[in-house]
Amino acid sequence: MNRITVALTTGILLSASVVVLFAQSTRDAALPSFDVISVKPNNSDQPPKFNFPLGPGDVYMTNGGHFIASNLPLATYLSFAYKLLGTELQSVSAQLPSWATSDKFDIEARTDGDPAKDAKNSMRLMMRSLLAERFGLKTHYETREIPVFGVSQLKAGNFGPQLQQHPAGADCTAVITPDNRDSANAAAGNSVARGYPAQCGGLLGMPSTHPGRIRAGARNVTMPFLVNLLAGMGALDRPALDQTELHGTFD
Repeated sequence: MNRITVALTTGILLSASVVVLFAQSTRDAALPSFDVISVKPNNSDQPPKFNFPLGPGDVYMTNGGHFIASNLPLATYLSFAYKLLGTELQSVSAQLPSWATSDKFDIEARTDGDPAKDAKNSMRLMMRSLLAERFGLKTHYETREIPVFGVSQLKAGNFGPQLQQHPAGADCTAVITPDNRDSANAAAGNSVARGYPAQCGGLLGMPSTHPGRIRAGARNVTMPFLVNLLAGMGALDRPALDQTELHGTFD
């Protein structure tokens, strides 16, 4: 099996964490909001669907201001709204009531224009308004001292065959059609040379090479982004910090 040669060390970090609670429904007038919203519980066994990836990466499909997602727990919508990385989501999930991770919801919302995933008047900010208005979500930030792992190289410059510096000028535009935009994994099915996902900017699911094994890939992502997501996937008991000293972006 190919592997990235890294070492884990331990330490202490002062971390700014999102603290959440559910209270009386309210709306923050300072945040942009959707014009039309539909929220419904979903008790089906159907797989989740969404019209663009909801992860912390930059992967996005323009949608004319139309947000569609189905059969997802509230924790996923919260993670999208606050752009939580893997270990950050673990910390926040521990504060949530059990129904916020077990009960599933369909959310469809519309707004004028074609807002971006991030930045001002973005889909993420409008989701924050939706969660506050429909679920009474309230948040604040506080600083905590927590143990961490540090990820470093075992051998400087020895990446392994599945980790490579992102080539300068490489094409990062993947064509997303109406037939495949309902699934975040569909974008990864259209791969470029060496089997990496066609889209850049996020960790995307890819067809497994072995039963029972999860396979994912990314292009044009930073090492801190990748380290944090992999730590979340590995369900570590603490955040992981990038200490590889590898700069730039990677595939």
